[in-house]
Amino acid sequence: MKNQSNQSVIILCGGMSKRMGQDKGSMKIQETPMIIHVLEAITPQINEVIIVLNDRDRIAKYKSIIDSYLKKLNKKFNFNLIFLEDEIKNKGPMSGIMTGLKNISSEYGLILPCDSPFISNEYIKNMFEILNEIKSLYNNVDGIIPFHFKKKLENEDKNEKNNIKTNKKTNKKNNKKVNGKLNRKTKENDNKKDNKNEIDIPKSGFYKEGVMKNFIIENTEPLHSIYKKNTYKTIESLLEQNEMKVKSLIKSINSYFILIDEYKDNSTNKKLNYNISSSNFKNINYKKDINEIN
Repeated sequence: MKNQSNQSVIILCGGMSKRMGQDKGSMKIQETPMIIHVLEAITPQINEVIIVLNDRDRIAKYKSIIDSYLKKLNKKFNFNLIFLEDEIKNKGPMSGIMTGLKNISSEYGLILPCDSPFISNEYIKNMFEILNEIKSLYNNVDGIIPFHFKKKLENEDKNEKNNIKTNKKTNKKNNKKVNGKLNRKTKENDNKKDNKNEIDIPKSGFYKEGVMKNFIIENTEPLHSIYKKNTYKTIESLLEQNEMKVKSLIKSINSYFILIDEYKDNSTNKKLNYNISSSNFKNINYKKDINEIN
């Protein structure tokens, strides 16, 4: 049974990294495995941490890594540490998120990847504070998603206009007429398809349509986000359709998008006061990344 006063973190350790060629969470950054860096960032307010792995062998491996680390320092973590195996195999991080959310004892869980060793305890603390504040402002909060954006540059606006003119003849056949006039909505939807990184913001999201009008989303951080426990049901439904992209999840639930520090703007940050640095989202994807740090 979920406890609304509890705070849970779910760490995704997945499987073998294709780009790295080996298990990333066990690789060392400054002589310490990456999974340990993430665990050390967990704040005292967190009651439980669930580590999701893809098989029993890797569960045993990670237990050994963590036990050896704690024994060496003669210390204990102040949270309940749980190891779980992916409920559905070969479905990427979506399966890990689903498995973790189904098993948390709290109402919400913060998802973290094992290959982000620069996650700070301040980030974790702030994410739950943001959750509580947004819950006090809105109903039905399913997800808290950090994101990056940039202002549209003048030349981008010009290019967009030129693209619309260039595609006008091509799209004309596809545009339906309503009362003798072109359906502009159809044209806008066609143009949006060209931006692969753009995500439609739900009108109920924290950043309202009017606020976002002059901005485009460059990137969301769905693997550093908070999700409500019962969203695992949405993930189950998506996986049944073989939809494994995490961005499909945040588009399917009532998500609230929060801004990363470097992109803060007084006009868009009137309600929440928080501090989120982009360093929290730095992933280690290649061996050269480790060499540069070590």
